Amino acid sequence: MHSFEKLLLRCTWSPDGSQITCGSSDRMVYVWDARTCVMQYKLPGHSGSVNEVAWHPSEPIVGSASSDRTIFLGELMR
Repeated sequence: MHSFEKLLLRCTWSPDGSQITCGSSDRMVYVWDARTCVMQYKLPGHSGSVNEVAWHPSEPIVGSASSDRTIFLGELMR
């Protein structure tokens, strides 16, 4: 187990099932390839725990909401 895995709070699958994103109490958003389990992104920006993550239904965009009362949108590379 990676040290950050115990900090994960909320995870969601991408609409096509190819990726998983998780919010974390370490203030990061993580994105993995669902098939290979390889981490693709570790997205910083929040100053509090990331309590919610969501995928856009048709674009490679991830939304995240934090206890710091901010919401971020991030576009991922295809």
